[in-house]
Amino acid sequence: MAGSAEGSPQEKRRFRNAVIGMGIGQLYAWGVIYYPFSVTGKTMAADLGLSTEAAFAGYSAMLVVGAIFAPWAGRIIDRRGGRPTMALGALFGAGALVAAASATGPVSFYLACILLGMASAVALYDAGFAAIVQVTGVNGRRAITYVTFLGGFASTVFWPITAFLMERWGWRTSYLIFAAGMATICLPIYLATLGA
Repeated sequence: MAGSAEGSPQEKRRFRNAVIGMGIGQLYAWGVIYYPFSVTGKTMAADLGLSTEAAFAGYSAMLVVGAIFAPWAGRIIDRRGGRPTMALGALFGAGALVAAASATGPVSFYLACILLGMASAVALYDAGFAAIVQVTGVNGRRAITYVTFLGGFASTVFWPITAFLMERWGWRTSYLIFAAGMATICLPIYLATLGA
């Protein structure tokens, strides 16, 4: 992968580190923000006194909120840079997952869905692509291709992981574990690999 980027050895190393770091971060973030609901949704709905349709309406709201906030995330990246924005996304995502795990009824569940939607705007591909282009420059298109490839394994990896965790510890603990990973996996990776 390093040999694919043009430039000095230092630029190639920066390209490689950014792509691997963002790829792992996106694999994890997609796996814990976007995909768990397909596994946990019915159980969450039953626990929270919601119909399955009402619970999945919350998931749909999450997607809409993410789309609404994506341009804002792009402006933040333009002004502040990709590294701090992705770090914020990791922390915000962790907080939103904790909010989801702490939901006790419809109101807190829908609030958590809104927070997860906001987190997706600063933690998933829209923000990630802008951030990695800042680091990789003219090799940005190639970097996006690699990151998309790595992130594309999120459902394959996290559907069974989510099912395993939920079966043993329940959906709330699963979301708390995912939140811990956003802070202890994604955050340090972004800080280490998205520098100038």
